Order: sequence, then C-alpha cells, then structure tokens
Amino acid sequence: MSQTFPFVNIDGVLVYACCYSSIGQPCAHRILPEPSPISMETVQFFGKTAGLSIDPETETEAEARTRVGKALAQAEHRAEVDGFEFHWYPDEDTSASFSDENPAHTLWVCAMYDENGGNLGGIGGVDLGPDTTPGTDVAYCRVIQAEIAREHFEDAIETSSIVPASTDARLYH
Repeated sequence: MSQTFPFVNIDGVLVYACCYSSIGQPCAHRILPEPSPISMETVQFFGKTAGLSIDPETETEAEARTRVGKALAQAEHRAEVDGFEFHWYPDEDTSASFSDENPAHTLWVCAMYDENGGNLGGIGGVDLGPDTTPGTDVAYCRVIQAEIAREHFEDAIETSSIVPASTDARLYH
C-alpha cells in the first residue's frame, strides 16, 4: 500500500513523506529545510518590490512589508532547495484583451516544475510591458516566481491530511 502524501509534521519539522512503510509510518525521504537563514536584503527586496495588502488596524505598512518579504523569501528558498524550476512562455492572450494601445504586446505565462518535470502551478497573463521579456525584468519576474512557490507550498500544507507520525519516520531509506 504505497500512497503519496506531501508533508508530515514530525516534532515540529516539516517532512516530505512520499510513501508509507510496511508498518504504516510515513517514510521521510527528505527533510525540508527549517526556516532558512535568509538574508535581510532578500526580505527587503520582496517587501519593497511585491504588492501587499494592509489592515491598518492590525499592522503598519512596515510590518506588512516585512511579513510579505519573509513569506516570499522563504518560498523562493524552498523552491530552490527542492530543485523546482520556473519556465516562461508567451501567453495565447495579448494586451489587446484589456488595452486599446497599438501595437498589442505579448503577455507571459510562468509555470513552476518539479525535478521530474511535473507542473506544480503557474500564472498567465503576466504583463511585462511592450518592450520587456522575462529575461529583462528580473525583479518583477522574481516576485512572480516567489508568489507561485508561496501558493504551492501553502496549498500543499493546507491539503495534507497526514497526522503527526512517530520520530522513527525521520530515518532515510
């Protein structure tokens, strides 16, 4: 009975559980990194560059920028550690769908893939402007990629129905 389950919390450590052993315990093939020592420069980059929403009754703009910066920096790091790749493609849609400017320009799709080529999520309709490609607007593309990763990891954790396992599941096999 081998099933795939994404994440298990073992003693506060998030573990990638790819299957169950013969005794019914999740096999921990790879332990995901604990919150990484991400540089303050990376947090500030995302906090400054990414969009954000603020509830002025619960946080200041600076706190919101730090919150968003940390979340995106962590997602970017986890995607790198897991070996995920991002690919950019021209979208079927163009700017003509929302603008009367001529000539219409290309919109882009960004998709995140795992190490086996499986599509883990993405977004289309990314408007980089008329004279920009994913290789020339690195800051905005980096934010888009981190947002895709953040959404993927949040979805993976929220959809996991695995209950905490015993500590012997930490062993690699």
